[in-house]
Amino acid sequence: MNTIQTKDKTHWLAHGKLSCMAAAAAGLAFSAFQGFAQQVPSQPVKNIVLVHGAFADGSSWSKVIKILQAKGYNATAVQNPLTSFADDVAATRRVLALQNGPVILVGHSWAGVVITEAGVETNVVGLVYVAAFGPDVGETAEALGKSYPPPASFATAIVDKQGFMTLSTDAFVQHFAWDLPVADSKVLAATQGPINTSAFSATVSNVAWKTKPSWFIVAEKDQAISPDEERFFARRMNATTTELNTSHVPMLSKPKEVAAAIMDAAAKATTTKSSPKGAFTATQNLTAIRRGIEETTHRFEDAFNSGDAAGAARRFYTRDARVLPPGAEMVQGRDRIAEFWATAADAPQMGVRRAELSTLHLQALGDEAYEIGRATLTLADGQRATPKYVAVWKYEDGAWRRHVDIWNMDTP
Repeated sequence: MNTIQTKDKTHWLAHGKLSCMAAAAAGLAFSAFQGFAQQVPSQPVKNIVLVHGAFADGSSWSKVIKILQAKGYNATAVQNPLTSFADDVAATRRVLALQNGPVILVGHSWAGVVITEAGVETNVVGLVYVAAFGPDVGETAEALGKSYPPPASFATAIVDKQGFMTLSTDAFVQHFAWDLPVADSKVLAATQGPINTSAFSATVSNVAWKTKPSWFIVAEKDQAISPDEERFFARRMNATTTELNTSHVPMLSKPKEVAAAIMDAAAKATTTKSSPKGAFTATQNLTAIRRGIEETTHRFEDAFNSGDAAGAARRFYTRDARVLPPGAEMVQGRDRIAEFWATAADAPQMGVRRAELSTLHLQALGDEAYEIGRATLTLADGQRATPKYVAVWKYEDGAWRRHVDIWNMDTP
């Protein structure tokens, strides 16, 4: 039996003899829901976050936003600083954090790189790429473009001493936005946002399109990104694809068609509606739940294994969370749980040096999910504990959050 002591309490994490308790707890948690095998009606997503590309700003989405708002959507345009890849991702994440509920994340051109990284946020349920880059890990926008003919839009690109690139008015009129009225193309040139060229050599560390449904709009007459390059991205991510006979700015030349693709994504990347009768969620939504929980647990592992056990717990659990290790008193409240995990990492009796979590079984019921999982805990003396746990998750504010754990500390 291992003992974990906090400032005023002792928590017992018992080895052996507790596997039956965990099994019983797991069986009880799941048997309670077997009679509710009906599907919950799905609801279309109503939050749309739009991310602009290089040589633009949020107003490039103005025509699409008007259409979306008229249809009852909450549309928000990110104002990317274009100073670096990291800065653009941070700006996008700030906007995502303000959304109430699930989100369709849309990126144009360079912003395809941005939404590929930022789209792993748990409240993002679908991605829409508009004449955009769709990189994989290790790929850069600059290198990807070299496999295709040089785009005419950048033949006379201007780079200043600080490394920021702009395009000439002629480039906008003749190539970048050739299908807009000349006066409109000139306004785009006058209001363009310079981009730091270092962005084009940045690589993503997360690839949202591998785990989330994607839509792609190919601009058939694009002179900034090769249409064939766009088709390559769309095929690789298995995206629902629309081809439009436009320049690089279809959201300005064909806003109705672009808005239609976004609304299609919102209708099909559904979120599960809570049911007072406790009905099962649809299978496709359970897959999304699993992805969201896995992303959350990976973040817990990263924080815990970097030495921030208390911070990991605060990000992992809600404010009203509980931990119920068998044979121990209930630990309740996020701060107490953070203290509990920090003590587990520091106490000589336990000294958890590394934690890895994995889901063994997952079942959904309305707006809650019930998980049986296994933790692999590497202890200070080199031994490993492999407890199982039952966790209760709830969908709140567009994200899955952990509320209750029931642990056993059985080891092989």
